[in-house]
Amino acid sequence: MILSLSVLSLLGSLVYLVNNRVKASAAKFLYPKRRLAKASPADYGHAFETVTFCSADGLKLGGWYLPASTEGKATIVFVHGLKGNRASLLKLALKLVEQGYGALLFDLRNHGASEGNITTMAAQEVFDIEGALDFLKARAGLDASQIGIIGHSLGAATALRVAANHRFKFVVAHAAFADLCDSMHQAARSLTGLRADHPLVKAVLYPFVCLMIRHAQQQVGQRAKTISPRQDLTLMQSIPCLFVHGLKDTTIAASNSRVLFDVASGEKELLLLDNAGHAVEALLELSQFAVLDFVSKHGQLDHPDKNSRALKPYDMPVSLTSAGVYLM
Repeated sequence: MILSLSVLSLLGSLVYLVNNRVKASAAKFLYPKRRLAKASPADYGHAFETVTFCSADGLKLGGWYLPASTEGKATIVFVHGLKGNRASLLKLALKLVEQGYGALLFDLRNHGASEGNITTMAAQEVFDIEGALDFLKARAGLDASQIGIIGHSLGAATALRVAANHRFKFVVAHAAFADLCDSMHQAARSLTGLRADHPLVKAVLYPFVCLMIRHAQQQVGQRAKTISPRQDLTLMQSIPCLFVHGLKDTTIAASNSRVLFDVASGEKELLLLDNAGHAVEALLELSQFAVLDFVSKHGQLDHPDKNSRALKPYDMPVSLTSAGVYLM
């Protein structure tokens, strides 16, 4: 009897510890620490307007708006990743602003200065981008066909989801995940260094990640399996897409962008960066020439002849395969 009670007590303690660990792991995604933007366009000599608009489900979001300075050029919405803010893609945005494009950079819900108390990993963040589109329509009379969108990680995945319902001028997705559940399992294996066929993956890691996903689903109120940019891409109209990924990314494996590239219809390019991981700064710096070239081809409101593209549009060692895949 005493032994049985001891076993039950041990099992109870184990369940308690596992449950706490599951909640703590999920909290890193659901409740990331807020980071306010430390730089603004003014620090780089650019005039801008601080704006506030509402997401489609009513949260107040803060951002910066820089109208297009050249007629006939798109306005671009920039969407940061998990733990980021409106300044995460600022340097890239300003390079495009200097070429005459407009820019709207904003904090996603539960990030930066925006409202919200939970991050939903592209479930409800779609409402934030919808709010950004509503703002641009009300403020500048722009519809989706006059708007491009550039995102990183969570922001890229969310942008692809929204693009299923809006015919954007173009989409640039840096380090997007294809399916949320698969990506979380991949990330867990990467962190532990275990191969997919390792016995511990099936016995310990897979069940733990499943418990974490289940807890997150309860907090968010939506099944993680429904959060799938890959599935959303099958609904997307022919929108030019550039997928960018670092081959050293251990947070979201580069295989995700390969999957998305294969699924996407219409004009598409895949840029795989040999010396980049998941960090936004390095990823944007190493990909900026390709991104600037892609936007120059697809960001004009009067589209130039699509057959006039150059194979090597920037001064870097580049290999372009017949499938439109850049390897750098």
